[in-house]
Parts: sequence; structure tokens; C-alpha cells
Amino acid sequence: MILGHLKEIWRYPVKSMGGEAIDSTLLTSLGIPGDRCWAVIDTEKREIRNAKKWPALLQYRARHLPGAVLAADCYDADVPDVLIETPQGAQLSARDPGTGTLLGESLGRLLRLAPRAHPSDREHYRLASAPTVEEFSQAMALQAGEAAPDFSEAPPDLLALLKEYATPPGAYFDAFPLHLLTTDSLAHLAGHTESEAAVQRFRPNLLVEATGVAALTENGWVGARIRIGEAVLRVDSRTVRCGMTIRAQPWCGVTEQKGLMRSLVDHCERCLGVNIVVERAGRISVGCPLTLLEPE
Repeated sequence: MILGHLKEIWRYPVKSMGGEAIDSTLLTSLGIPGDRCWAVIDTEKREIRNAKKWPALLQYRARHLPGAVLAADCYDADVPDVLIETPQGAQLSARDPGTGTLLGESLGRLLRLAPRAHPSDREHYRLASAPTVEEFSQAMALQAGEAAPDFSEAPPDLLALLKEYATPPGAYFDAFPLHLLTTDSLAHLAGHTESEAAVQRFRPNLLVEATGVAALTENGWVGARIRIGEAVLRVDSRTVRCGMTIRAQPWCGVTEQKGLMRSLVDHCERCLGVNIVVERAGRISVGCPLTLLEPE
């Protein structure tokens, strides 16, 4: 059964910065090679930072240099350099120590840029402290009268891990290696909000042109196995949206839209898109069909 076709592939070389669209890629258990291979580190708290806490990171865009060799499991010195573009149009090297200083001065923070560390370096990924209720509320942009989001669809062992670490050790993605979103879901949200429902707000790796009906189509795929190109994926759970979705991203013309979160809560149960696990590595390309596989 054909579920749709792959419309866009995105990778984000620096965590919480804008990314780049590509035509094809290998998928591995770590997702897309070159995706989130750098991150900003708060040098005061010695903690990985994202745009939930530092929304200004979304003003920047990162991309890989032409000809970069993107290994699936590279760490530390083997992680390729990336180019960071500032809102003013300057281009900076992630590996240049001065880049962290320049970004810090712009953001009013003490920070450095760090390549992905080996999973054995647990301290690199450890949270400095558990977020306070106020910090959590701000990061999620909780709405008036809204209860705390329900993360119970995610695996319990993953939830336990993320109480101790900012990201899974060995990776800079928040929880899952891939995020998939359909054009159906974007159309559904656009039909229930006055805010701009641009795809860049939701930072998918895989944007799928599905049935063309304004519905939360991919929610019905949770638990299913899907083939795209040579890869086999498992749809793990719905993606709970945080406050990053309402922030401005000047690199792609996205403006701040505070009302969007209310629409997500009221019409999407705060979830848009799904979390993906790669069961079998393989290459994918824009235009590939998504095929629903029979249960094993």
C-alpha cells in the first residue's frame, strides 16, 4: 500500500539552527549523516543548549561544505566542519574557536560550539540540573489552563534517559533520530489557525506528500513499518511540539506567531508529525514512495 511520496529531505548540521534541503541521503540508526553533528554548549553550566531555552539560535542557518564526507557515526575531531550563516549574512566556521565568541557576544551568552562527542563521553551529554517548573513551562510555551504535555507514548527507557541527559549520549537530536511530517498535517493546522504554518517551523527530516486531505494522517501510522527507498522505518510515536514552533526564523522568512501554539493544543493535541526509528539502513531520495509493510 502506497502512503505517499517523499517531497523534501532536511538536515540540520547545528542543533537548533536552520538547515538545508537535500535531494537524497543514506538513513542509518543515527538518522541522516551530517544531521545535528554540532551543538552550542553553555560554557557556564556546561550543558548542551537548544532553541527551547535560547530561541535566538533559530536566527542562524548551518550547512555542510561542498564535498564534505559525512560518515554516519563520526565523533569529535572526525566531525566535518560546517558553515554557519548569521542574520547579517556573515559566514562562520563551526570549528573556528572565534565563532563561539562571536555568537556569544551576539546572544549575550558564554558559549562554544562542539562537535558530537563519542557516546562513552557521558558527561558531555549530562544535564547540569533538572529544569524547573517555570523553565519547562517556558520551553513548551504552555497555554493558559493547559496541563503538562503527555510524553507517555515514548519508550519508558528513553524517557528515563532524558531525565539525566540533554540528548541521548552519542547524538544531538532531542530524542529520536528522525522526524516525519506530512503535507496533510500542515494543511490541517493551516485550516485551524490564523498563524503561518510553514514547514520550517516544525523542522522535519522527511516531509511527505500524502493523500492531500487536511487531516493528521501520520498519526494513523504509529506502530507501523514503512519502506522508503532502501530503508525500513518504524513509526514510534507522535511528536509533542515545544515552544520552538512559534519562534521567528529570519533565515527562511518565518515570523514569531504566538497564537500558533494555541491552535496546536486545541486542534492537534499539541502533536504534529511523528517520531521515526530506522530499522534497516538504506538510501532514500526525493520522490520515493512510502510503502506500508505487513506486520512481521
